[in-house]
This record gives sequence, C-alpha cells and structure tokens, in this order.
Amino acid sequence: MLPGICNSPNSRTRIGLLGRVPACFALLILFLLGSASMASAQSLAGLGALSGTVHDPSGAVVPNADVEIVNKSLGIDRKLKSTDAGLFFAPSLPPDPGYSVIVTVPGFGVAKTDGIVVHVGEQVAVPVQLGSASTTQTVSVSENTQPILDLAKTEVSALVNQEQITNLPINGRRVDQFALLTPGVVQDGTSGELSFHGVPSGNEFLQDGIDITQQWSVSNAGGGGSALSNISMDAIQEFRTEIFGYSAEFGRGSGGVVNSLTKSGSNEFHGNAFWFFRNRTLNAIDPFSKLNGQPYNAPEYRHQYGANVGGPIIKDKLFFFGAYEGTTRNFPLVSSIINSSILDGNGQLLPGQCTAAAIQCAAVQKYINSFFRTVNRNLHQNDGFLRLDYRPNEKSTYTANFNLMNYFATHDGVSAVAPTDGSGASGSNYNIGTHVRNARLSNTYIVSPSMVNEFRFGFNAERRFQGLPTDLLPPDNILSSVTVAGQGNLGVSINQLPNIQPTEKRFILADTFSQSAGKHQLKYGADLAYLRSVENAVFSGPGSFTYNTFTAFAYDLTPLPGDPVNSNPASPLTGPSKHYSTFAQAIGHPITGITIRDYDFFAQDQYQITKTLLLNLGLRYEYSTFTQPPAPSYASVNSAVGPINQPKTNFAPRVGFTYSMNNNTTVLRGNYGIFYNRLPGASITRLQQLGGIVRKSFTLSDNNPAQFAAMLPFAQVFTSLSQVNSFISPSSINTGFAIPGLATPYVQEWSLGVEQELTKDMSFSVSYVGSRGIKFLQRSDLNAGQPTGQDFYNVFDVNGHQTGSYSTPVYLNAANGNTTYNSNFGKILQIDNGGRLWYDGLVAEFHQRENKYIQSTIAYTWSHSEDLGQGTATSNYYFTDQGDTYFNGSSSFNGRSGYSFEKGRSLEDQRHRLVMTALISYPKADYGSKWTREALSGWQLAPIFTFATPQYVDSNLTVTSSDSRLYVPSPTLSGIGAEAPGGIRAPFVPTANLPLGQTVQLDGRLTKSFALPKSQSIQLSFEAINALNHIHYTSVNQTAYTSSWNAATNTGTIKAVSGAGQGTAASGFPDGTNARRAQASLRYTF
Repeated sequence: MLPGICNSPNSRTRIGLLGRVPACFALLILFLLGSASMASAQSLAGLGALSGTVHDPSGAVVPNADVEIVNKSLGIDRKLKSTDAGLFFAPSLPPDPGYSVIVTVPGFGVAKTDGIVVHVGEQVAVPVQLGSASTTQTVSVSENTQPILDLAKTEVSALVNQEQITNLPINGRRVDQFALLTPGVVQDGTSGELSFHGVPSGNEFLQDGIDITQQWSVSNAGGGGSALSNISMDAIQEFRTEIFGYSAEFGRGSGGVVNSLTKSGSNEFHGNAFWFFRNRTLNAIDPFSKLNGQPYNAPEYRHQYGANVGGPIIKDKLFFFGAYEGTTRNFPLVSSIINSSILDGNGQLLPGQCTAAAIQCAAVQKYINSFFRTVNRNLHQNDGFLRLDYRPNEKSTYTANFNLMNYFATHDGVSAVAPTDGSGASGSNYNIGTHVRNARLSNTYIVSPSMVNEFRFGFNAERRFQGLPTDLLPPDNILSSVTVAGQGNLGVSINQLPNIQPTEKRFILADTFSQSAGKHQLKYGADLAYLRSVENAVFSGPGSFTYNTFTAFAYDLTPLPGDPVNSNPASPLTGPSKHYSTFAQAIGHPITGITIRDYDFFAQDQYQITKTLLLNLGLRYEYSTFTQPPAPSYASVNSAVGPINQPKTNFAPRVGFTYSMNNNTTVLRGNYGIFYNRLPGASITRLQQLGGIVRKSFTLSDNNPAQFAAMLPFAQVFTSLSQVNSFISPSSINTGFAIPGLATPYVQEWSLGVEQELTKDMSFSVSYVGSRGIKFLQRSDLNAGQPTGQDFYNVFDVNGHQTGSYSTPVYLNAANGNTTYNSNFGKILQIDNGGRLWYDGLVAEFHQRENKYIQSTIAYTWSHSEDLGQGTATSNYYFTDQGDTYFNGSSSFNGRSGYSFEKGRSLEDQRHRLVMTALISYPKADYGSKWTREALSGWQLAPIFTFATPQYVDSNLTVTSSDSRLYVPSPTLSGIGAEAPGGIRAPFVPTANLPLGQTVQLDGRLTKSFALPKSQSIQLSFEAINALNHIHYTSVNQTAYTSSWNAATNTGTIKAVSGAGQGTAASGFPDGTNARRAQASLRYTF
C-alpha cells in the first residue's frame, strides 16, 4: 500500500527549507508508531544504555519498581519505573564507568549496584534481585565483573575503548584507523579509507550521533586521505565499529559504521598535554626511495603536540572539555618512473622506444629525466575541539560541541614517499588546503519514567582546495595531461588547477524517542539532512594528449622540418605537431552546485520474548532528492532521459535475534537486513555536467579524418565554447545521463554466529557473514553499441616466441559497420545499475578485557569478495575516468551483459586477515627500595601484530597501434575507452590476477609512567610502526602485455613484457610508505 501512495505524483507536502517531500512520510510515521514489532537492535548512535529485569526473592518479576540511575561524576540522576514485565530501560546515557542502579519496592529491601561501566553503542544488562524488607543489598561491580557477553547484541560489532585509543601504537593518530583492528574490515587503497565486507566505500561516520561523512567521496570528514585526522585523537573517548547487521537507527551506507563518542567534562578536573616526535634517524628507507640508483633516506621530521582539559564550571550542572592538537611535518618525496615496458633500470628508454632523430629522442630522454628527482613537501595541521554539557535538572541535558580542522600541505596530491609512476614530480602533485567544521547541539529529555526523547542538530562544513604546483610544471609550456605508450603523469593534472573540490555544508535535524512497554523497548526516530555542495573545477579542462609511442611524442615535443606525417592510414596528410592518437577536453563553466535532501525514518523494538530469547525487529525508510541536471542533448532522441530518479520505495527491514544458553555463558546470534548506499556528491555533480549543455566534453581521434582536422598542434587546447562549436562537429561532443529509473544501490546482509564465555574476563565468537551488493553504479556507451567486428592477434612471449593466437570481438566505427551509431553525438554515456557485489566470510574474535596485567584482542577474517569490475572506492564516482569493463556494459554480447564478463575477484578481496593487540602492564608489587620500585613499576608494552594475505590487481595491456576501424583506436583492444567503458586489463587472463604484497607487520609501543602527587603522572614512550621492517607492495607493474596492429595484413601482435607483477610502491597511510617509522613521545596527565 505504501509504495503505491509514495509513487503518487499528487501526494506531496512541504516541510520548510527541506523542500517538497512525499505525503507518504506522514503515513510512514503513523505506520511505524503503530507497529511496535517492526524495529531493530538497540545500538545507540553516540550514546549507551542500561537495562534490566527486577525480580523478587522468589524469582518472580516485579512491576512498577522505582529504579534510579545515578552517575555522580556526570551529575546524572534519572528515575524510572519497571514495566509490567519487570523490565527497566535507561537509553541515551553518556558512556562512563561510574553508574549506579538503585531499585526500591515497598515491602522489599533496597537493591543497589555500583561501578557499572557503559560503553558507546552498548546496552548493559543489570540483573536485580530484591531481598527481604529492611535490608539493603549493595553489589559493587566493575567492568571486570560485569557479564562479558552482551545478551542484547544481535549485530557484528567491536568496541575500541579509551585504554586502547590512548596506548596502542596507531600511526598518525587518526582514530578511524582503529577499525582495522576489528574483523571484516580491510584497507581501501593507501589513503586511509576503509572497506567493510567487500563494499568499496559506502561507510557512515558518526560523531556523537551526528553524521560527519563527507558526501562528495563518501569518506570520513577531511576525505581523500590527505588530512591526518579531522579531530584530535585525544578528544575521542571511545568508538564502536558496526560491521554487520546493525540496527535501523543507522543508515545512509551499505558498508560499515564508525560510531565515535567525544570526551566530556565531569565534576573533577582532568586533562593532559602531549608531544610526539620523529625524524629519519630510526626510519627505514623505502625500497623505492633512490637517488642516482642509491638508497636515499630523505630528511623527514614530524611534530605532533597538543593538550586537553575538562572539568566542572558549575558542579553537577555545567561541564566543559576542550582539546587542541597541532602537526608540523617536513617529508620530501623521491620521484621516479618504473615501467619495464619502456625504460631500463636506470630510467633510460629501451632500444626501439624512440626511432625519431637523435636530437628528438635526446629531448624525450631529457623530459623523462625530469621525473627523477626529490620534491620538497611540508604540512601544517591544527585541530580544535570544545564541548559543553549542561544539566539544569534531572529531566533535561543539553550538549553543545564544536570541532575545527585546518590543513595545508605543499605537493601533497601524491601521498607516496617514493612514487614510481612519475606523479611525484609532475604537475599532478598539487598543493592541498582542507578546512573542516563540525557543530552539534543536543537535548536529552526524560518525558516520563518510561519515555526519553533525544533531539540533535548538526552542522558540518568542509572545503578542499587544490592548487597548481607552479614549480613542477613540465617544460615547454605543456599545461595538459600527457600519456605516452601507456605511461601517464607526464603532464599536469587532468583536473583543472587550481580548483575547489568541493565546498560542502550539511545541516541535520534528528530526533529519537525511546519507550519501555511490557517486554518491549521501543525506539522511533527521524533524521532530516540538507546538503549544499559546490565544485569549482573542470575535469579534463587542461586537455589530455595520448600518444601510442615515444617516437610520435618526440616529433611533437621537438618538431623538425621533414618530420613524417601521422602514420595512421585513416588520417589525411598532416601539419606539424599532430602525432598524438587522441585528444580529450572539457570546456564550460567551472562552478557546479548541487543540493541533496535526505529524509530518513526508523522504528525498532527490542522484544524480550523469554528470559533467554530476544528478538530485534526494525524498519528504516530513506528518501533523497537531488538537484536535477539540465536535459541532456540526447533528450532530443529520448525525452525520458535526463532526470536523476528519486526512489520512493527504499524500505530497509532488519531483523536479529539472540538466544542465551548454558546459564548465559553461550549466546547464539543472527541477523538479516537491507542497507542502502548514499549516492556520492561527486556522482550527482558529474551528472549535472555530462549532458553536454553546461559543459562540452569531446574526444578527437586520429583515425577519424574530420576529428583529426579539428585537432590543434600539440600543447594547444581549446579556450572557449565558441571555438569548440566552430571547429568541432556534434559527432565529437559527448553526452551522458542517468538511466531512467536509476535505483539506489543496496546490500543485503546476513550473519549467524555464536559467542562463548571462556572465563569471566575472556570470550570467543565466530560468525558466518554474507552479503550481496545490488544495483551498484556502472556505465556504458550507447553509441558504441554491440561488438560487430572481430580482430585477430598472434601472441608472443617475452622472448619473441609465438605461444598462440587470440581473437576478440571489437566495436567498430560508423564507417565500418556500427549501425547503432548516432552521428549527432560523440560518446553517449549511460549511468546504470549494472554493478554487483558478492561477499562471504568467516569472522572470529577473541576478547580478553582489561585486568591488572593485560588486555588483548585477536580478530581473524576469512573472506571471498567478487564483483563485476567495480574497482575501489573512487572508481565509479566521477564517470569521467577510465572505465573498468572490457566490453560495453549494458549491451548484450553472446546473450550476456557486457558487465558479466568482468565477474571475478574484487580489488577489495583479502582472503585472510589476522590482527592481534595487547596492553601488557608490568605487575605492581613491593620491590623493596623506593628506587627499585620506581625502576620496575609503571611499564607497559602495547603490541599490534597484523598478518594479511595480498589483495590483487589486473594485468593490463598497452595498445601502441590499433585497427583503424575501431570505434575508439585506444586504449583497448575492443575499441572502446576514454570516458566510456574500456578497462585496459588484458582480457584473456582472469581479473585481479597480480598479487600485491603480503602484510606481516609488528607495531609496538613501550611506555614508562612516573607517578606524581595528586593523581598526576608523566609517561615517556617509544614506538615503532612495522618494527621489523617487513615491506609489502601496495602497487605492482600492471603492464603485462603490449599490442600493435599491422594494417597491411589486417592482424595484430600481442607480446608479453618482462616485469609484470614487480613491486612499484610500498605506500601506506599516513607516511606514504610502510617502511619502518619510529617516534618518541612525552605525555603529562592530571
């Protein structure tokens, strides 16, 4: 019934500045409020909870008992009533170790439980057994005596507590990197991003219950991996990683949730000051950091420093907490090019790579030599945080906090310390400036003893500036992107510099209502968000030149009288400096603004069916509206294309259960749910531009006489739309749009597992987890149509011996039989829902909570992840980079979708991952003299050990010359490419068949604490990241084959090249390398 109503075009109403929304939202709210059984687990965004059942001496439940929740440190005193089933529930509690539960019932004694610890996203069960009248039973507990099993938890999640955040050696002090200590999570590239259960990006980042996710790239605030962290690590109290099957309270993402809580003040002053320092003295040298062929340890140093303090302003009423952190860093990079298909080990062109005149080839070699050098880099970052908590009375709590981050770095567009693709010394290594602002205002109000309401307002702002590196510009006034024989980064960034990409501002209104009723703990909520994003950039604005060979590049780099004409037989006789095979550019207004409005609603119920069986049922509804692009030029052919669909039926049911056995020492858990992705701001922005109206995008190829005639001499680009309209025919102007009815990508998830209490301090859990990603974004080219030709290649090994032959279907141009080609357009890009993901995994976790000597965790994941060439996080955000499919995706071939030929190992796939952590404290004892006690006490060792099998990448093929009949002459054998689909992988070998490095890494921190009077202390620490310096490759040479075409025989040659699979980078976040890094630190605590 609801979907039909929601689809009605007349069912609309207005809600303030959030614009027009379907009237079905009102019906949805009534539906949710009237459906107590439709809800989910009580995982809490930024807060925790207490619950329990009151029993009398005989074991019977006691209704209407007076329950008081007290935390003297935070000034909390909350009064509740138990339900008819004896249950009490205290939601929306600030996590803290100092809670007490006091239960009073006339005719019975008082039951009091002290020392209860509440963590973020956790519901702590407190059993209450009343005694006889006139007695008071006081049970003093601690985290070590609380039940280690969470009997209300139905999801797969993991907590990182304050001790771990403060004491474990996490490189760069970026809090979300702790998520890599938990099962089911892998690194997504080398920029600090995370992938949960095989989903590229798609994560949600919460800070005190407010969504701070950067919408542009769906990453943590400050995204793109350039900034070290968007908030001081010392401002975070703890966080929970929601991995699988989380509650309906969480949404806008199909990956995972990083749910963090900031620190607050209390009735006692507390704080610390710190300083972390490193330089190159104890650093290992990156294996690719070489100058003149010799290892080079660049003069790096880094200082991280800061302080924080919290305490009361008015005791029991008003509290504050403030934190500051600063970072200064000098980190030169060493640039080189490793490409065994074109260069030898000394960076010299291989014989035959350049056959132009000697002076021209010398100029090319000199040009290449400019990419072998050091490049100075430095950064400055400042983080500031302030929080106020005000409790005017027992019923109400107000919280306000503000966070800012300012970041600037020179030549930080390339993060690697030793890039081997030329990018480090190219115009692509831009300067970066990032500003982040987060603000939050919330109110928690006790409506009645059984009802609590929490209101939240949030504001997020982010601005990312990328500046032109004038000192790294290529010689000879080359201000465009240049690729030669498959080697990119020989010019400037293809993204016009300087630019702002993006400026984002988001306003959030959220409200959550919790209620206890009988055996039900109910929660209903709404989350409304308004986002404005502006990009000031033109992708491909500088233009991009692609050469098949260095000989052709030599002719244009240093023109000489008598240079041969372009050798493509389809080209007419040419003038000078036009030996490139393709040229692409976009031109138009640089500023694109979009608005995204989100309307999300949820209901959930935690239903204690029996003493041992708990059921969580939930329903979430998400609806988003987007700025609509102008009708694309292709609308003249199909009037249905253009608008971005705004689905009104994104309902996400979620269900979970726990069954307790063996006197609550064994718990069986299971869950199922649907989780919708958010569409990236970058994607919505690109859809405004693809249509060919506000911005013209075109590709010119030398195999098309008309297009070749419009080509300009090398290094010259088009400067105005009028110039484009005068010289370039409509058949070269690209257009693009979202397919009518574009759906929101989503993931179906399920898990089943068991957790066993081993001792009162130890537990072990194991779970099967599975997911299927459906309707992820992909793209195809309607003008390419279906492959109607066939090309034949002889295949040779690296020694020139023929090993076989290969035949491939190809896409032809209009002159050679492409009957679907529309000459009024260039490429006709269609964004559709062709992407699919498959994930199956086994996750196991051992947890030993803190005792006097040790706290430890072991997390193991076995997993298998597949997709249809989805790539990594950013592969399908922009629709303007190289595609990931060899065949034209949505068009059928041999009865199959072009996408289906890409099914194989995902780039996110990592079969085995084992992470072990520990906090080991030296036993406290009487060691005799004062000096002996001081020398032997106060020591702590904190190791992290990680073992992970490799992730994989594709074997690529470089086209040096191609069949002139092809739709696009390069870069693929199949004849599609550039902005269209056209993955450059070798199509005759499996996808993702080249392994990257295996990770075997030991990080460690050794700390000595010195006690001072009045609860003060000083800690001295020394730590090493990858202490044993086990290097793992994060990039390998993917060029496994080259191809050429013989027009005379109408056949081609494919030759294997040496060096495929050899390591080309050992990068890592945040240092740009995974070679050993060591540092010392000093901390004062009071």
